Amino acid sequence: MPFSTVQENGNEQTANGNKPPPDARLLVVDDEESLRITTAAILEQEGYTVDTAASGMEAFALLEKFDFDLVLTDLHMEGGDGLSVLAEIRRRAPLTISVVLTGFASVESAIAALQQGAYDYLVKPCDIDEMKHTIKRGVEHRRLMLAEQEARENLEQLNHDLEHRVEERTAELSHLNEELEEANRAKDIFLATLSHELRTPLTPVLGWINLLRNGNLDSDGVAQALDAIERNARLQSRLIDDLLDISRIATGKLRFDPQPCDLNATVEAAVETVRSTAAVRRVELEAQLTDAPLVVMGEPVRLQQIVWNLLSNAIKFTEAGGRVKVWTERAGHEARIMVEDTGIGIPADFLPHVFDRFRQADGSRTRRHGGLGLGLAIVDALVRLHNGRIEAESEGAGRGSRFTFTLPLDAIADHVDEKQQHEVQHEVNQCVLIIEDSPDTLSLLCTLFEQKGCSVVPATSAHDALRLASEQRPSIIISDIGIPHMDGYELLRELRRLPGLKDVPAIAVSGYAMEEDRERASSAGFIAHLAKPINVDELFALIQKLTST
Repeated sequence: MPFSTVQENGNEQTANGNKPPPDARLLVVDDEESLRITTAAILEQEGYTVDTAASGMEAFALLEKFDFDLVLTDLHMEGGDGLSVLAEIRRRAPLTISVVLTGFASVESAIAALQQGAYDYLVKPCDIDEMKHTIKRGVEHRRLMLAEQEARENLEQLNHDLEHRVEERTAELSHLNEELEEANRAKDIFLATLSHELRTPLTPVLGWINLLRNGNLDSDGVAQALDAIERNARLQSRLIDDLLDISRIATGKLRFDPQPCDLNATVEAAVETVRSTAAVRRVELEAQLTDAPLVVMGEPVRLQQIVWNLLSNAIKFTEAGGRVKVWTERAGHEARIMVEDTGIGIPADFLPHVFDRFRQADGSRTRRHGGLGLGLAIVDALVRLHNGRIEAESEGAGRGSRFTFTLPLDAIADHVDEKQQHEVQHEVNQCVLIIEDSPDTLSLLCTLFEQKGCSVVPATSAHDALRLASEQRPSIIISDIGIPHMDGYELLRELRRLPGLKDVPAIAVSGYAMEEDRERASSAGFIAHLAKPINVDELFALIQKLTST
């Protein structure tokens, strides 16, 4: 038999979408009439246009007349062989696909056919589905070659048309290449700086910890040690936050929930945050705010981050005895924040790049000022997010600088909710279930809540949490996410099934701080997601808000 049994679902597969490319034309060459007719009938059922030839001479005549997508030819025929057909196809129509069908299964025959340009090789009796698949694949391959040929011809024509334009743009491309090299160099410097900046805070932290353990410090030394540890821990936390913010900005995953807020209140909060830093560096810090509120639509935390970055940058680059001034003003339908310093200034050639990521005016190993070169890039991105604009001005090195941040005023809001800037109460008086597998973190959280007057129920595992929650109903749940055996999301679902815990507020605390982690926590039922290291004031402000409503 020339073919193996046809599967019953063969036509069904064709109807379901395995159709050949449209207008595909095939040529079947075989000296066995029954096989030639059967093969043609099978292929016509697949939707192909099929011509047949009983010999090589008939095939040559048809090749002169028609442009075939594929030729299926027997390799051994009376009065000639398939190799001559393959050679003629290769000469006349090099893009036509040839498939050899023969009853002589030998390596030599296959090699000879492939050397003459055959696309594939089928041995009689062949499986019908295999033949259909081979032919379909061959036709698709030809269509790809034709498309490639057409694209190449179009490309050659386009290339010919564009040659004179390429010459005109050579200088511009050269300039862009230099900028790319500079950006790549800046990134390499950034990576080296990142390693340095992340390691630097660890030295005083570990050093002071060793001194504390030795017990040779007096009360002033202990206070100095604790201040140094806290300062450097916060510095490293800020570096990590900057890296995460840049990642969120680059991927478009930065969370943004605008609401009416007063820019004056934002500036006041940022000024208080950096006041101690300015005092330590002996830099005069002055703030002048408008009498009336400047109400804009924005996210208070992000707005404060913008002002904090601008003030921190100004203080860092201002020598002792210098001055940093921040003031607000209304300009028509816009609100402005200006931060001006008497510091080292910005070189004219660097001013256009001052908001670029990974760029610093002094990127050498001997530079005097640390940092990752991300602060102003984050500022620029956050300003754009608020539909605002920011400009940097400087008369040059040693002449100070000024940054002007402009936002549209909110035309709808008449006043700002004064409760937005609230203080944390000293007494919370709640029963708090805390789930944390890190003993140090759990001990810290327990101490903090106990100092606020809370009754604390600590748990180091999901199993303990479920048992303790069933014995004593908490009014607040604080849970880590990365808990062994059962993560925080699954644990919260199990806690919700316990009597009386369906509506108890739950706060996620985790080292996973990407935007998708916040979204997953929200979907799981947590009302908030706080990233480690925990901002204690933010945590208790959130709890106060929950318990006061």
